[in-house]
Amino acid sequence: MSGKPVRIARLFLVTSVLLGLSGMMLGMGMGIAEDFRLKGVHVHIDLIGFVTMFLAGLFYRIFPAAAGKLAYAQYGAVTVGLAFMAPGIAGIYLGVPAIAWMTKPGSVLVLASMIMFVWNVVSATFNDCDADIASSGSPGSKGFKAMDERVLAARAEAARIVAEAARDLAPQPA
Repeated sequence: MSGKPVRIARLFLVTSVLLGLSGMMLGMGMGIAEDFRLKGVHVHIDLIGFVTMFLAGLFYRIFPAAAGKLAYAQYGAVTVGLAFMAPGIAGIYLGVPAIAWMTKPGSVLVLASMIMFVWNVVSATFNDCDADIASSGSPGSKGFKAMDERVLAARAEAARIVAEAARDLAPQPA
């Protein structure tokens, strides 16, 4: 797979991890300062910026046929929307009306981006884009079967790690 599908997936994924890092740093800063007035900003950066954008990046990587102009419009709307929404929410929580107004247009753009994403997901899943996965080499040239095997192996490994951590954290008899 090359070209636009990879590019838009990469944009979503890289932007999401950068926003995840910034949201985490904001959360840590609030904890260190013991001032949680910006918790709404922290939550929106993490859920919209990190989680939602990361999932969109994975979706466009798996369904390259859906990675067209609408995906780029979605990326633009969510990034600009969050760039307006986050300071606007901060303005609301901190009582700064000079920037609080930014929440409304930011929210509209973020909502518009989600509507675009819903359209792309529904279109891709109902228009049999599955064939693109097997033929594009994403997630592998073996298609869904290889992906299913990797998912099951990752799930088993995660369960093993969680069980091991639970044993390590369990209270030890005196």
